[in-house]
Amino acid sequence: MANFPTSIISFTDPSSANFLNNPAHSTQHANENDEIVSIETKVGTGASTPVVSTVLTGTGVGTSAWQAPTAQTVALLATQTASNSATLDFTSLTATGYSAWKVIITDLIPASASDLWIRISTGSAFKSGGTDYRYRNDIYGDDTGHAQAQSTGAAQILLDNIGLYNTGVAPFSAEITIYNPGGTVNNKMLNFHSTFLTGTGVFVWCEGAGFYTGAVTALDGLRFLMATGNITAGTIKVYGITT
Repeated sequence: MANFPTSIISFTDPSSANFLNNPAHSTQHANENDEIVSIETKVGTGASTPVVSTVLTGTGVGTSAWQAPTAQTVALLATQTASNSATLDFTSLTATGYSAWKVIITDLIPASASDLWIRISTGSAFKSGGTDYRYRNDIYGDDTGHAQAQSTGAAQILLDNIGLYNTGVAPFSAEITIYNPGGTVNNKMLNFHSTFLTGTGVFVWCEGAGFYTGAVTALDGLRFLMATGNITAGTIKVYGITT
């Protein structure tokens, strides 16, 4: 019986002074045959030749092949461009088959200095109940300052905590990851990081996370809006990530 793959066998190597029965020649061959078969079983069958940039991949039960590694795929799902917009809404987003949504916000400028919010949609309805969300974020400024904001029950997730500046000097840009948007077992978690100029002229970097505390049904939309006022300019793109 083969030791591999449970463990590595320790063979007794015969020397030129050994007779064929010490160690037993038949036992040596039997052990070697068993180990060779166990390695073949582990690797699997399937005719292929290794070439540059390929890896040995399981292709089925007991089969394998040399293949290019499966790459992460990114698909653009939707784009919204602000033009004095009260909200930037993404509806009927596809969640099935994606391990995450990646949101890229570029050069967003509010009509007035205010905070940026995000809300999610399930069942074609944006969620804005007073305790629908929990979040925490931390912000670091070039004035050496640090501030944080958090809530265990809010009507939105706060993507900053100090207010965006309503000029194009250093507009708000961010990356948000929303995990397993199509899942139906767990709450939908997100994290983000962003950079922008505050309403008081401080250049900051912000990072944070949050989640929707309601039903664990699949997501189908996102909404972005300011705490007060409209969104003058900026582009938001939502990508589906497959891994």
